[in-house]
Amino acid sequence: MNKKYKKKHGIVILLDALGASEYSEHQIEKFLSARAEINDYVTALANREVKNIGKFYPPVIFTFGDTVIITIELRSKKFILDHIWEISLLLRRYLFHSMEEGILFRGSFSIGQYVEDSESNTVMGAAVTDAAAWYEQSEWMGLSCTPQTKSTLEYYLLGKNLDSSKHGYLRTYDVPMKNNDTQNLYAITWPTAFFDKDLLKRANKKTPEGYFLEILKDLSVPKGTENKYNNIKKYFNLFVQEEANKKSQSDA
Repeated sequence: MNKKYKKKHGIVILLDALGASEYSEHQIEKFLSARAEINDYVTALANREVKNIGKFYPPVIFTFGDTVIITIELRSKKFILDHIWEISLLLRRYLFHSMEEGILFRGSFSIGQYVEDSESNTVMGAAVTDAAAWYEQSEWMGLSCTPQTKSTLEYYLLGKNLDSSKHGYLRTYDVPMKNNDTQNLYAITWPTAFFDKDLLKRANKKTPEGYFLEILKDLSVPKGTENKYNNIKKYFNLFVQEEANKKSQSDA
């Protein structure tokens, strides 16, 4: 009997772990353990969000080697902006928690249709193809939308200022790409997590900059990946400067 697969509409995220191809056996074991913990952590957070707001279904996570695919089915296209706010927060937490565990992910996300089958660990469709075309093109640690998804978001955001939204987990940025190119896309604002005072207190850290650099110093930088790490610092420093500007304005 042929199994029927339901076509879904949602967000497809593809992530690639930087430097994983250089891992030793010990590092591979550590990576697999950390990735499983991160996936469990974010799934638990998402399930709480689903219970509280009910606007999207729990995420489904697929793993292939050093690649992670996350699908989040949306309950309705009507509330896509609400989906984006909440899901961007989840993805910010995923990237930040991964950094704390010593894993730097880069990738892309797409909004569209897809079909998935957890039993065979398979996910296919237009949104998957779109995200797959871009997730290894960026030269940094971070997560941004595809150009096609940017057009979708611009349509729904017409007349709204996303960068000054009440959440601010997503912003436009000139994302560094291969061949010294850039693409102006919506990117997850993972650096904002470092400015969370409660988080800093729980981690017993004094400053966002200190915590960020402490994480980076323990990471290996394989030859040929220097630009990616420099671009990570450049993105983080953008938020440091913006926080300093806010403080100077409030003190004026």
